[in-house]
Amino acid sequence: MSELAAVEPWRLPLPASGACLRLKSGRRWHDGLALANPAGFLHAIAVAGGPPAGPVRHAMMDVYDQARLALQEWRLGHPVAKFVLLPLALAIPAFHLHQHITYGGAFGEYYTFGLKAYLTAFALWWAAWSIGVVLSAAVLRTAIETGTLLVALMRPRRTIDARLGLERIGLAVLYLGLPAWLILNIYGK
Repeated sequence: MSELAAVEPWRLPLPASGACLRLKSGRRWHDGLALANPAGFLHAIAVAGGPPAGPVRHAMMDVYDQARLALQEWRLGHPVAKFVLLPLALAIPAFHLHQHITYGGAFGEYYTFGLKAYLTAFALWWAAWSIGVVLSAAVLRTAIETGTLLVALMRPRRTIDARLGLERIGLAVLYLGLPAWLILNIYGK
């Protein structure tokens, strides 16, 4: 702590909320600290005898951080549910349809080329759907974070409610929109 001159919170939460440490030499410490609660960290450093927070950032960012911390993780938001089970649930009917179209039945590839080829093909379908879900989730996360930042800027008191609504909409689009897209592509043509 003797080398530490200031703790400077990040102005924007990219890639997450956090802070940089300014040394007494005037240079910044080479690594930033991504923090779940930057305000709590700054307070803890000051209480422990360290320097007070550096330049105060916009109050909007504190509201944004509070909104993120106020949310509880839903089971559907868990990475295993989103990035393992959802792609599996999407890959099974898509792979089944592929088997019927290409090989004339559910196990046509297995009968023609064996178990290894069949399982490899299924793994490729699962991987392709996993990539699609990850990319869709990234687009939705960008929209959720942008929307939350805009609400924090324009209506700070509504930020927690807006974040909760955006998170729910994001999960609905992911878990209902992707299967609906698959169904429309299977039966819509």
